[in-house]
Amino acid sequence: LWGNPQAIWGGEVVTNCEIGRSLAESLLGDARRADAFGSSAWMLDVIVAPGFLPEAVAVLGETARRKLLALPTLAETPAPGKENSYRFVRGGFLSQPPGDYIVKLDELEWVGPRPEDEDSLLLAWAAAYSSFHGGNEIAIAKDGKLLGAGGGPSTVMAAERAVTCARSCGHEVAGAVFSADAFFPFTDAPKVLVDAGCKAGIVPAGGRNEALVRKFFEEAGVSLGLIPARFRGFCRH
Repeated sequence: LWGNPQAIWGGEVVTNCEIGRSLAESLLGDARRADAFGSSAWMLDVIVAPGFLPEAVAVLGETARRKLLALPTLAETPAPGKENSYRFVRGGFLSQPPGDYIVKLDELEWVGPRPEDEDSLLLAWAAAYSSFHGGNEIAIAKDGKLLGAGGGPSTVMAAERAVTCARSCGHEVAGAVFSADAFFPFTDAPKVLVDAGCKAGIVPAGGRNEALVRKFFEEAGVSLGLIPARFRGFCRH
């Protein structure tokens, strides 16, 4: 919500944890929002969670327009999907791994020391792999908060848009982490992220210039986690 509060005028929230009073009050509104935008309310329309405590229902259910949906299976780990997914195109189809990969930081190959801000890395990865901003998505996070995300026809454009998005929302990118859903073919996009102050990131392996990209991050003192090439995102490609 605070990653880009100006964009939140209604919306949906889905969690994998039960919602109690404290979280319910956070989802209802915040006085700091009133100072900045003239209204404290987030005005969320739909909230989905494994369960709601009675005090949470009392807080969030005060308007008939908001729907609270309890779905217990959200607390469970999803079962692996099919081996491949298929997308039909004129004259045939495309085959690619299904979009059910969940990153495991322990299983990545790390160039440089593994960073401590793991929550932010996971958040950036989830945003990059599940959003669609035109392709080659890159997301930036810090201290457990999504700062910005961007995409485009090139990874350098995606990186520039992610940094611009973060700064336009008033966030300091220095010390943040990033994730990309496509490998870096050159060092231009990495340079944008390094120059902005990112300290670590995760990105799929692959590409002819992977050795050059690794060397660039290593010389810049930025830790890099490499996701197996099979699991590059390319969301909706």
